[in-house]
Amino acid sequence: MDPRIHDALTRCIHAINLDNAFGYYPSDEQKAQLDALAVEVQPLIEALAAQPYTGKGLGCGYLGHRGYRTPWADMMYRLRGSRGSHGLNWKDRIEVLFDTAGLGATDMLAWTLQVEDEILRDHLLLHIAADLALEGEMARVEQEITPRLQPDMAYRADRVLLMEYARRGDADAFLRKHKKASQRQERHTLVDARNLLVEQVAAQQGIDAALRLCDEAKGFGDSYRATAMRSYADTASVQAMRAWIDAHPALFASTPGLEEELLVRAYAKGPRTDNGEDAFDELFARVDALDKSLRSGDARLRDALLLDLGMAVGPGPRRLLCRKKIGNASIKRELDNP
Repeated sequence: MDPRIHDALTRCIHAINLDNAFGYYPSDEQKAQLDALAVEVQPLIEALAAQPYTGKGLGCGYLGHRGYRTPWADMMYRLRGSRGSHGLNWKDRIEVLFDTAGLGATDMLAWTLQVEDEILRDHLLLHIAADLALEGEMARVEQEITPRLQPDMAYRADRVLLMEYARRGDADAFLRKHKKASQRQERHTLVDARNLLVEQVAAQQGIDAALRLCDEAKGFGDSYRATAMRSYADTASVQAMRAWIDAHPALFASTPGLEEELLVRAYAKGPRTDNGEDAFDELFARVDALDKSLRSGDARLRDALLLDLGMAVGPGPRRLLCRKKIGNASIKRELDNP
């Protein structure tokens, strides 16, 4: 290891342990000690940020929303110019130093177990768990990381594994872990993981396999079927999507607007292989006729689909036609380029 990084890690852990010992109300002298350590470490952060990246490329932190981790460059951007001496600043510095040095799990664990603050230690353990999962070392997460987490944080190691199984489209492994994982904490992450799994199964094995997963797996249902169909629409032509919809009418009987959403997605994202047919006029008429009470997140579905259509056709009179029909002013402005 670069001796500069070794020295910086030593200082970061010393700072965390001092902060932990000082408690919630450190004196001015104690704050000054922490600030001085931040000043000592910062030049190396600045130097590393200016050098070519040589780490593992796995990102930093918890494998959370849809498998997202903070990229090294984003973490460095956040830390450049920082003199913060709060515990989370030290955690971020340790994670970026781990990544820059390309440390393996065993070395990271040896450093992490020196951290006396239980909360920050758990966050660093989850950083290691995410690295291991991305490297396919699922058993090590369960054997070396989960047992070291505080009981009320252990479920997050399960979430790391579920997210990575989902990213790989490994439905069997996902469902085995999903069956045993807590369903109470961080429910939004479970929803993200299920959606990601369905998307990946649809992309890798086809929409029929994704729909079977939704029908057969406990915890999946109508909303996940829609996810599978959206994933398929992103890769299908309008002609293929229309044929598939016509062959599965029962799937759309109770979800008004879903047919139009899928066709617009196919038009915007799928291949244009419909023998020269341009479906814009048909899709525009169908979207314009949608019930204005239908929602897509915080917006009207109709406005959202008109925006997608307008973006898909590019600058010109068709985009302006979509813009004219949009009711929401902020969405309308997204099509201001004529």
